[in-house]
Amino acid sequence: MGEKTVTEMESEATAKRWRPIAGGRGSSFAAGFLLALACVAAVLSLAPAPLRAYDATASQTDSIFTSNQTIIGQTIAYPAGTPMLRTIILTVPPGGQNAWHSHETPVFGYMLEGELTIDYGSKGVRVYRAGDALLEAIDWPHQASNRGTVPARILALNIGTESGTFAVPAAGAK
Repeated sequence: MGEKTVTEMESEATAKRWRPIAGGRGSSFAAGFLLALACVAAVLSLAPAPLRAYDATASQTDSIFTSNQTIIGQTIAYPAGTPMLRTIILTVPPGGQNAWHSHETPVFGYMLEGELTIDYGSKGVRVYRAGDALLEAIDWPHQASNRGTVPARILALNIGTESGTFAVPAAGAK
């Protein structure tokens, strides 16, 4: 009964770190959302991340995005189910456009390069440029196009569920 190997101790420590946060689905989803935003911030940072857990000399940087509403004014709600974060970098060439689609769950976007024009039908058309951030519409058809002369690249983070999809095809504008 004895002593544990180093590998057994490391496995137990890893399991403890990845246990869901107490408080039910909402809090684990919120924790996942915060973890995802921290990952996005780390990816977008120009300076290397410190190796220490806490750096007393660190200063706060400008906020990239803070909101609880989508681009068309919907209050975000987390879906039921096992949380799953999906991140993609979507590249739209000059003159390109994607199909009409909607998102069933929150999607955070950060424009890396270029410019995208997104048509939300009766909710209007918006233009996003490098450095812009947005919380995409939920269950609302929209279509993105690149009317510029350089490729448009957007980092998109879907805050969904294991059984969910990133985007759902839509027939057209509402």
